[in-house]
Amino acid sequence: MWGAALVYLMATGLLVIGTLPQTGGQLVYPLDDTYIHMAMAKNLVQHGVWGVTEYGFTSSTSSPLWTGLLALAYLLTGVHAATPLILNLFLGLALVFSLDVQLRQSFPSGGMRLGLLLFLIFAIPLPTLTFLGMEHVLHVLLAVWFLALAAESLVSQTSPRALLLGLAFLLPVARYESLFLIGLTAALFALRRRWGMAISLLAAAGLSVTGYGLWSVANGWYFLPNSVLVKANTSALHPETLGLALGFILLNLVQAPTILALILLAALMVRPAWEEKPLRALIFGLVAICQLLLARTGWLYRYEAYLVALGILALAPTWADLPPISRPKRIALLSMAALGVLAFAYRMVDAQVKTVQASRDTFRQQIQMAAFVERYSPNGPVVINDIGAICYYTNAPIVDLVGLANMDAARARLEGSLSTQTIRTLSQGADIAIVYENWYTPFGGLPAEWVKAGEWTLPDTAMIGHTVSFFAVDPAEAERLRTALAEYPQP
Repeated sequence: MWGAALVYLMATGLLVIGTLPQTGGQLVYPLDDTYIHMAMAKNLVQHGVWGVTEYGFTSSTSSPLWTGLLALAYLLTGVHAATPLILNLFLGLALVFSLDVQLRQSFPSGGMRLGLLLFLIFAIPLPTLTFLGMEHVLHVLLAVWFLALAAESLVSQTSPRALLLGLAFLLPVARYESLFLIGLTAALFALRRRWGMAISLLAAAGLSVTGYGLWSVANGWYFLPNSVLVKANTSALHPETLGLALGFILLNLVQAPTILALILLAALMVRPAWEEKPLRALIFGLVAICQLLLARTGWLYRYEAYLVALGILALAPTWADLPPISRPKRIALLSMAALGVLAFAYRMVDAQVKTVQASRDTFRQQIQMAAFVERYSPNGPVVINDIGAICYYTNAPIVDLVGLANMDAARARLEGSLSTQTIRTLSQGADIAIVYENWYTPFGGLPAEWVKAGEWTLPDTAMIGHTVSFFAVDPAEAERLRTALAEYPQP
């Protein structure tokens, strides 16, 4: 275990160090989303406001639990850019220890267990998740313990009930797709006629979700965070949008072929018996299907990371105990396992490369956008679509056209009514806009009266748009904006 922990720390350290020459020596997280959590935690500590700016409540976090933990860390140690990384390093070590404990039962041999542990660390991929500085390490940690305890309790009723319910309470506010895991587990308890446990699990999860939801509604926002609603795939729930749903699922599979390989292997491992290992494979497979249907994969492999951990932990012990099987089935299993290994090998390498590239891109674009706003328009309001770094590094009021931090924009997107006129109305009172212009072409484009003063283009981006455009929302600002762009060093 200690060897694997050392490898994890070294891999994460090398990943972070590898970005520094490309970010001017500054710690820069690979995605702008990290700075959304940081901005909300900062504002909660410094201004008592749960929002991306100090000017009012916004339900912009996809993980209230993570944002709350970050705020607690800021309260105790001060607001520092490195805090999310340090928190994740501790959680990552706890996860490595947890993985080792769960593998120990089926793989007592130190060498075999170490190999699987290292494979899991890079397949998840844990170094990338740690450097992202978001909630995904915490989510994986909570999920692997929930599934282990739930499967044990379904079979023997020996797992600690209070701990299982505590995990059910925390998981949804770590990541809302955890409701797939909790709901399906509750359904299995109901099939076993253990109604008390099924209802208790749903109640525990419902308590945290409802508590946050009622607080959000009381502040004039949706029951679920805007980041969850805007990014969710609801097309699978409506027959008339079945084509969109299939396209969404196909995109998810293209971005995470490893999940398909794990689902197929799980299907071969499941058998009709109330036994712990087949139950873990069954729950994993059902949760993975729900993820593909209703949620997302990709974006530096973070969305499906918990599925990778659950899948490998569920299937590896089952594989170790596999009884003699027919030659055709053995060939099928080995073929799928070989394809899975190839997919995971690509995932491991690609995660390391893209993480460094993404950090570089965030420095050259979002961090520079924040510095530009702080220099040129510190009093705002500024129209933007990437809210994280600007809200963390400046105190400028914003107009968020994506809808994570603006209810009118979110409502328009969810109702399908976002248009040029909507954008015009939302942007009243703003001086400038810093946006990806092509994002708004499907909605009729940006208002014609906006004056384009310039743009920054990055030819080789990994995760973000190539070109960010600067507009004078107020035409009287056009010349001053052009001058400011000319004076600002090109990223």
